[in-house]
Amino acid sequence: MAGKVKYIAEHYTSTGTTYYYKQQILKDTAPFWSKPRPISEKTYNKAKTRGEVCEYLEIKRNVADVISFDELLRYKMLREELKNNG
Repeated sequence: MAGKVKYIAEHYTSTGTTYYYKQQILKDTAPFWSKPRPISEKTYNKAKTRGEVCEYLEIKRNVADVISFDELLRYKMLREELKNNG
């Protein structure tokens, strides 16, 4: 049996990307939230306009450093050398 619905927007500040989901409270023996299901930005905005429960989450994470394969090999060799001489 499906019950209350909430709409979620997760905005990642590092990339500027926003993902939209909806969740429902499911009721069997104990109420719990369903798995988040992807929705469109349009659906999220319509729900917000209708006054539905909407959450906006701003997620701050660092962007990953990208290194070349050569840098990785040099790092591994240096680490091994320090390990053996250390």
